[in-house]
Amino acid sequence: SVMADRRFTAEEVVRAALGLLDEVGLHRFTMRALAQRLGTYPATIYWHVGSRAELLSAVGALVFTEMAAEVPDPVATPWDEWLMENGRAYRRAMKSHPDLATWVVTHLEASVPVPGYLEQMVVVLSRAGFRGPRLVAAYNTYLGSLCGWVGMELIRADPDLGWDPERMQ
Repeated sequence: SVMADRRFTAEEVVRAALGLLDEVGLHRFTMRALAQRLGTYPATIYWHVGSRAELLSAVGALVFTEMAAEVPDPVATPWDEWLMENGRAYRRAMKSHPDLATWVVTHLEASVPVPGYLEQMVVVLSRAGFRGPRLVAAYNTYLGSLCGWVGMELIRADPDLGWDPERMQ
């Protein structure tokens, strides 16, 4: 039975979406399935969080916000240690939500809207001695390598993408 008058906060919708994503995977994650889980109509979900892409970006932001709390202070921590700890925290977060790894790899710019997080990476890489175009290259290399390697480890077969990690072995 649908309870259309039930009120939800955007955070409740995002947390329910994360649970559904973990349960059914990215290719079976639909707004209709989420609405059923919450006992409401799909239009209610769209009203609270926008499109499926916007919702998945919000799910990514939630996970990254929780992950960023585990990462040490970028100024007080030696730069190489910070990069390692950040990488470990990212891998733990993605291992907890493997289907999110697929989304992040293909929508990185939309998945990390945590205020200050990417700027912290720039600060750390600056402390490592990178400047100008070399800083941009170091940033892209670190982030691309981290997301790419963890993604390759965790991405599940996805018929929509024609991706089957088993064939990569």
